[in-house]
Amino acid sequence: GKTGTIYSGNLTNGTRVIVHKVLCENQFEFLEITSQIDHLSAVLHRNLARIIGFCMDTGHNPFVVYEYPVNGSLEDRLRLGLDWCKRVNIVAEVAGLLALLQYEN
Repeated sequence: GKTGTIYSGNLTNGTRVIVHKVLCENQFEFLEITSQIDHLSAVLHRNLARIIGFCMDTGHNPFVVYEYPVNGSLEDRLRLGLDWCKRVNIVAEVAGLLALLQYEN
């Protein structure tokens, strides 16, 4: 949810990953982000990329490492020119995931 830069890469074992460098403007934002990372790393859901790990640079900007979404992102799916029935199904699945995340926190 925070701004930053998204990178795609490969680990030494060949696993493809997404790395999000999260920009934190102050220590409060950093603590908030690390708390969110802690909560999200415990959530397993088929529509949520799993957090593999994270680290920090010297400026308290965390790098969050996610599993690579093999089926593409939500944005990729919506660009496919889906009919409204499929779009409504996607919205329902996203709403279910958001409800799960709200319940978990």
